[in-house]
Parts: sequence; structure tokens; C-alpha cells
Amino acid sequence: MSLLRFSTTGLLFLFGVGNCDQYMQNPKGSNNRLNEKSANRANGNRMFDSQNNNRGGYNVGETGEAGTAFQENNAEGTDNQMWDPATALGGQSFQYNMAYQEGSELRMTWTSQHGCGNAMNNCNMVIQFACDNNNKDTTNFDSLTDKGLGIRATLRDGGNTQTPDEPGNIGNAAQTFANNNNNNRGRHESEEFYAMCKARTRNQGLFTAD
Repeated sequence: MSLLRFSTTGLLFLFGVGNCDQYMQNPKGSNNRLNEKSANRANGNRMFDSQNNNRGGYNVGETGEAGTAFQENNAEGTDNQMWDPATALGGQSFQYNMAYQEGSELRMTWTSQHGCGNAMNNCNMVIQFACDNNNKDTTNFDSLTDKGLGIRATLRDGGNTQTPDEPGNIGNAAQTFANNNNNNRGRHESEEFYAMCKARTRNQGLFTAD
């Protein structure tokens, strides 16, 4: 699975590829990386269980003055900060979203670590994505879940490589949301999704990995 967020006209898109040993090349997939200054990623379960090799993936994009790379626990920049030329002159550095021209075509490329396309080892590629119509800078849980705003995910890369908390049940979603924001954790899907997944009866007869 790989993570990348697009931003346009208030929409955030989350792209993912699963299962294991798949690497998204375009759009650039994170493979759970953030801003590691090393060949190996720090946490293979930061945003999802990727089950890939540690050296795959791309760091988040940065914008700022030369020599002021994005640092651990720096908050993600607001939309205004990320696209304001004065930001770089001020010596600040923020993560930035990928931009694209409306109506353009996106070519998707990926790497499969294991061979595919023959009778002995056939592969089925499934592309998954999610949309979020909420402003990522909003930190008020109630404002995201009422007024018919749609699917709440509030996608964010986060400011550190720690795994976000997950709620024990749906009633703890609001507090877990606040904790994850306060701890500057990334978010791949909403806390409610985690709670519903834990409470759901799994499909029987399927192979269960780790």
C-alpha cells in the first residue's frame, strides 16, 4: 500500500495499493515513510500495515529555505503557508500537497517485487482510493461530523513516525481524534473506520495474515 494526498477545490484524495510487496512509483507512494534521514523507514505500521521492505517509498515533499528541511513534530503547513512564497523566505519548512491541472490525466505506475503474468504466478492489481471533503486544517471533531459534510477522514501525513491511536469503540472516536491531532500523528482513515472494522465480523474462509 502507498500513500499520497492530492488537494484541489477542497478535496483530498488518498491513493493506496495493496497487498504486500507492491511499490507505488507514480503517484509517489510513502510505504509508511515520512521524513526519515535514512535508507530504512522508521515504522512499517505508521499509517497502515504495508508488509513491504523497509527501503521502499518516498518521503513527504518539503518546501522552505535551503537547509531548513522538515523536522520531526513540525505541524503540517496550512494551505496558505504551503503556497505562500514568503514561507520559504522566512526560513520555515512545511510538507506540501501534490498539485495537478484539473482535467489532466494521471498515469499510475507501480513495482511488483514478485513475478506476475504467467500461469504459475498470476496477479490481480486492485487500486483503492478514498475522498475527503473536509479541510485538513480543521481540528474540531464536531464540525467534521455534523451538518452533512460527508465522509470524515481528515487525511494528514502527520509530523512524526509514530502510529496513531485507534479507539476501543465508536464512542471513543472523538477523544482519539483529539489525541492523534495533539500528538501530531498521521491519519490514513477516520478513527470511526478503525472502530467499525474492529467490531465487524470478518469474512470466513479467507487467509488471515499478520
